[in-house]
Formats: sequence, C-alpha cells, structure tokens
Amino acid sequence: MVKKALIVALCLMWCSTYSYPIKMVYTVYNKLVKDNNLLNAPRLHIVRSSDANAWSGEDGISITTAMLRTVRNQDELARVLGHELGHHYLKHRNSSYAHEYAADMQAAVYMRNAHYNVCRGAALLKRRNNEGDADTHPADYLRWLRFGC
Repeated sequence: MVKKALIVALCLMWCSTYSYPIKMVYTVYNKLVKDNNLLNAPRLHIVRSSDANAWSGEDGISITTAMLRTVRNQDELARVLGHELGHHYLKHRNSSYAHEYAADMQAAVYMRNAHYNVCRGAALLKRRNNEGDADTHPADYLRWLRFGC
C-alpha cells in the first residue's frame, strides 16, 4: 500500500511540475511551425536537465525541463523555440556570434508571423543576463539590445 501511495505521489508531483509546460511547449512549437509554413519541421525533444538550455542538432530541436521552468510566458517560449528553428532552417552547423544573431532575428520573424510579442519574448534575455561564451555566444544583454525593445 505504501509503495502504491508513493507512486501516486510521484506521479502527482511530476504532473504538477511538468505537464503544463510540456503541453505549452508543443502548442507553441506547433503554432510557430504552422503559422510560418515550415516544411519538414525538425522533431522536438524535451530533455530532463537542471541546465536551462535549448539547442538544434541533427536529431531535431531540444529544450530542457530547466528551460521550461525558466520561461515565464508563451512569448519567451516562442523566442527560445523560434531561435532554435532559426538555426535549423538557416542550416547552422556550428555556433558563432553571427549565427546566434541571425537565429535571434529569424526567431523574431517567426514570432511575428505566429502573433507572439517579440519584446515580451526577448525579456528572457534581459532577465537571464547570461555572460555568453567568448567564441560562440554573445552575452544575453547584447542580444536583447538588438531587439530594440
């Protein structure tokens, strides 16, 4: 009986922590794909991780559960997913400042076409204020400034 109660409690904890964000991520992703007429959309993966991150790779687009807890609204989620879709459709195979900025701008186009608020989405960059990586990723505040919000 205790084992069954523990399983139910764990399920309730998992469902209350992740079910809404997971449902939201697929809803936002599908809207971005549909409203931008993106053909052969990459597969979307949700990865359990304590690192708030998302990336585009040969096997599709991935977003971590920590990133799902970091975003505050659908606009911020659309910005993250749009950025990774940008990498995919711009055929970026490596990371550079130029690729990051290009994916940011492509995300803004995808967001506008899907009726998401670009400035509300870019607020994630201002709030996170990640320092970036000297070789591949500009600091988040520099990326946020480029949106002119």
